[in-house]
Amino acid sequence: PTKLEYATAGDDRTVRVWDGSARRQLRKRRLESSMRALTYSPDGRLLVAGYGGSGEAEEVGAFVVLDAET
Repeated sequence: PTKLEYATAGDDRTVRVWDGSARRQLRKRRLESSMRALTYSPDGRLLVAGYGGSGEAEEVGAFVVLDAET
C-alpha cells in the first residue's frame, strides 16, 4: 500500500474506500451482509471483508474477497 487511502465496513452492509488527504469517499460497494472485519492484502490490490453482525447468523464467519480498485 502506497496510497493515502483507507477502507471501512460495517452494519450498513457497505465497504467504502476513502481518500485520506482529500477526506472524501472514492468508492462504495454494497454487500449482502453486515461486516465486522476488513483488511487489505499485503500488496493493497485486494480487500477481504469478514461477515458478522446482528440478525444474520448464517453469514457469521463467512468472508468475501474484493478488488480494491473497483
